[in-house]
Amino acid sequence: MRGSIRRKASAEVVDNRLRHLNQALIRQIEEETEKRLLQERLLIQQSRMAAMGEMIGVIAHQWRQPLNALAIMIQNIQDAYEFGDLDQAFIQDTVQRSMQQIHTMSRTIDDFSDFSRSGSTHELFEVRKAISDVLALLSGLFSAHDIIATCVCESDNGAPVNVRGCCSEFKQAIFNLLKNAHDAIQERRKQGRLNSEGRILIEIQLLSDSVLISVTDNGGGIPAEIVDRIFDPYFSTKDQGKGSGVGLYMSKLIIENSMKGSLYVHTLQEGAMFAVELAVAA
Repeated sequence: MRGSIRRKASAEVVDNRLRHLNQALIRQIEEETEKRLLQERLLIQQSRMAAMGEMIGVIAHQWRQPLNALAIMIQNIQDAYEFGDLDQAFIQDTVQRSMQQIHTMSRTIDDFSDFSRSGSTHELFEVRKAISDVLALLSGLFSAHDIIATCVCESDNGAPVNVRGCCSEFKQAIFNLLKNAHDAIQERRKQGRLNSEGRILIEIQLLSDSVLISVTDNGGGIPAEIVDRIFDPYFSTKDQGKGSGVGLYMSKLIIENSMKGSLYVHTLQEGAMFAVELAVAA
């Protein structure tokens, strides 16, 4: 009887120890998970701040042409006045063209506001429309640096390709991929290895139950020794101070964690192809 009681007491002791160990392990896992989530949130915030800094440069390129056009029109008003050509028709034409330029600048600010809007609201949105919005923001930068960006959609028969997720986060992921392609092309030019225009091709392909979005450039590709590290946080091939090293990492977080898709890269003969695969929403 006493032996049975001792065995029962010993078993209870073991059970208590196991229970305490399990509780301690659960707490440790929860703490580590919270730390990882906090680090991811900090990295995402850092990436957004870096993207905002880059967007200032993008807006500068977008505004340069309309500002130059407005300056020329203002000078033309003075010349028309001095030569006696300042009539009502001239004024109406100048006002109309000036307002078009101002509308272009205002639209750039609206696009930037949509892009920079934070939030985690999951919604149904059209892939091509979101990509077109990002391309519109980058058009001035690409034009200034002799880069031709083309978007081709397999569903050009009119059927929209919809996915579900946070549209502003998706746009930021695409922005990072396109800006990365731009930087690779510029670096190849700097090294004297690209004498023609830069090319970026965005292809949207419908698969059986998903959509494949590929971004291909002629920026020289990714060396084999670092291709497995380009999605690592704080890893950058740019000179010190010219890259935060979190853009591609954040894109992978957005696509794979937030939108439950996949993001991978292939090195090609002349450049690289980043591919995003997402589930199609009904």
